[in-house]
Amino acid sequence: MITYEYVDRKGGRAMMDWPLEKRQRQGLRRKMRILRSLDREMVVGSVIFATKVTGIYRTKIRGNVQLRPRLCLGPPDPETEITFLERCEERGGKEHPPDVSERARRKLDEVADDPDHRRRVLDEEDLK
Repeated sequence: MITYEYVDRKGGRAMMDWPLEKRQRQGLRRKMRILRSLDREMVVGSVIFATKVTGIYRTKIRGNVQLRPRLCLGPPDPETEITFLERCEERGGKEHPPDVSERARRKLDEVADDPDHRRRVLDEEDLK
């Protein structure tokens, strides 16, 4: 699968502008390698997990603070693409921000309206 990230109107990047500790960044790199090596049937339910918000998934990355970024399949091609939409951290069993899936859904709607403008290919080289 090809991995993308949400980019806002000011050029802010959903994942690459996220200040992460070394262990978290390494975990994100590993997760991206896994996502790229598998097809959709293998990814959903084993690497990414559905949330209560339609079309929004989450994945888990370990670190001193657990990462739970939100993502979607596509758009426009849900068979071959994944787009990271929103950052999320889990501390003490609670996600921050608590409305992360709803925020991700709004970003998914923006990306669906204009996929080329709102996303950028996410490459392992970005994660140094």
